[in-house]
Amino acid sequence: MRKVIVILIAGGLALFTSTAVAGDVEFEIFRGNEDGGATPDYFGAEIDVWSPGATAVAMSSNGGVSWDLFNNDGGGWFWLDTDDYPTLGGLVGDIAGPKLLEITHNGANSPTTYGFNVSNDEAAINDRFPAPLPQITSINLPANPATMSWNWAGDPNLVDGLGVDVCGIIAGNWVDIYDKNSGDDPPDYIPKTIHEVNDILFPQPPGNYDELEFLVGYANGAYIGPGIDGVAISGWTHLGGDELFGGPEDVDELFVSEHDIPEPASMTLLALGGLALLRRRRRKG
Repeated sequence: MRKVIVILIAGGLALFTSTAVAGDVEFEIFRGNEDGGATPDYFGAEIDVWSPGATAVAMSSNGGVSWDLFNNDGGGWFWLDTDDYPTLGGLVGDIAGPKLLEITHNGANSPTTYGFNVSNDEAAINDRFPAPLPQITSINLPANPATMSWNWAGDPNLVDGLGVDVCGIIAGNWVDIYDKNSGDDPPDYIPKTIHEVNDILFPQPPGNYDELEFLVGYANGAYIGPGIDGVAISGWTHLGGDELFGGPEDVDELFVSEHDIPEPASMTLLALGGLALLRRRRRKG
């Protein structure tokens, strides 16, 4: 069954955080690479919703005839993502059009509903991705401290944020190993002055996980909201129920260029006990 979803964000990367009490919505579009090259091999999209007290979030692409239910991570966090597409045109061609977003809270007389539109302007969306793709150059897990290095040849003045993420699976459950971004408070932040090249020092080598994933991403974002359209999302409108996201500081769209662990690193992982390479994990809020 086709998943319809919306646009623009990680997995990857929560680089923009709203201070609004009511919560926020982030539309994310990802352009990524998994094979060590400089050419993207997947495009995907996700919506993250944070609304304290919410019990369910759903989205409709056909005027409310049917609904896709968001995943619930607890604490008011909900997310819904697309499959990966080999081309940006394939992604936007599938998800473009009008959408309804419905958020349910306990005790509310009726769900809160918003309407918005997803653009099919492939060229405009493509222009918002940071270029080029970052390239992971080495992962040295046995060392003390363990390290991860990468290069990025882009202009740091044209990028809004940077994030890195390392996670593993134990008994079918994700475990965060390392997660930092340039929007974090000191000392847990990546200085934006070193966007071009960066090394990550892990406190200790990761343990024995069933699978490991390493990711680095650069992002450009923009706030949207009532009367303020973005490149990918337009026409954000409160249609019914309690207003939850009343201003442009509550809603944003994020374009992410990201790189997963390259093939050369597989030998390092295998030497640590046959750990499997993992494709990019979609963000969970």
